[in-house]
Amino acid sequence: MEYSENTALISEDVRLQYEKHRKRGCPRGDAIALVREEYNGELHDDDDRIAVLGGLVQGLYKKHELLETLADETRTEIQRIKQNCLCSEDIHKYITEIEKKLNDANAYGKEAPYKQASVYRPDWAIGDTFSHALTFPAAENLGIIGWFILLHKVGEYVDAHGEYRQLMCVSICPPDSIPSSYDDLQKLGFLPMMQSGGKYEYLAQIVIKSKRGENSYDLTKIGCFTKDNETLLDDYNENPLTAMPLFGRLKRNDLWPAYEDLICRLYRRFGRTV
Repeated sequence: MEYSENTALISEDVRLQYEKHRKRGCPRGDAIALVREEYNGELHDDDDRIAVLGGLVQGLYKKHELLETLADETRTEIQRIKQNCLCSEDIHKYITEIEKKLNDANAYGKEAPYKQASVYRPDWAIGDTFSHALTFPAAENLGIIGWFILLHKVGEYVDAHGEYRQLMCVSICPPDSIPSSYDDLQKLGFLPMMQSGGKYEYLAQIVIKSKRGENSYDLTKIGCFTKDNETLLDDYNENPLTAMPLFGRLKRNDLWPAYEDLICRLYRRFGRTV
């Protein structure tokens, strides 16, 4: 039996995920159950099971809230490993570290309090439409320098980390064609974000973790355009989880938001909005 080289990475991911659940208000038992569900495949894999259990041990050890039941399960898994395979040096070192924590009497105790992490949620409603002037150099060769990128919110979802992701459709227009209604926006059309199975997909997604992150997109709201008070998301049979990510300024001194480059490349590829 060979153990995955990713044992330490999986273990650290599990530890961080447990802490994230606790910071979102999950009790200890619920947080453990959620991690087990999220890493169900690894728990049923002989190579990766120890990484999940060890990650949970490390997560609970941090605030001295380790459970005997988890400790017993982890010890059983460690014994199985020792009896059934010749451990590599790295795995032996990892197991030794986990055993040290399991044998620490101070590691066990009652559920510990966690300071609740605040989740930033931009005040964007369905239909909110934002503009941003294109100044990226590639726009010059495409003949769209000074045109406006329009980002139109059609929905949102909460990802596995508890962060709100804004689902957007993207359009571009000349300065004299800024829309003032949903019909105007529809006439402009939307820029495809990708092509899959011979079909265009239009959804883009934005994750904003702070007000500074929101400002990094350099957007100006031009209105809230809706279709009979319905979300445009109903018009698209696309998986929001795989929607094209759009990024703002990646560094404070960047001259352009990163999505300007992407929009230019997509316009060059598709050459139109549809």
